[in-house]
Amino acid sequence: MNLKIFAVYDSKVGAFEKPFFMRSTAEALRAWGSIVNDNDSQICKHPEDFTLFEIGEFDSQTGRLS
Repeated sequence: MNLKIFAVYDSKVGAFEKPFFMRSTAEALRAWGSIVNDNDSQICKHPEDFTLFEIGEFDSQTGRLS
């Protein structure tokens, strides 16, 4: 199975947060929407500071990152 790899960039820190894996871009966007709307999250409190990026793919059959 191929999984897409995503990471959130924090412009105030100037760095990416730890990457995470999802089955599809749509699944990642749904998770992102939940975080953006969670009043307790830093992303909700400072949305202008954060950007979601798709940074690659992971093939679970071969272990290859691309």
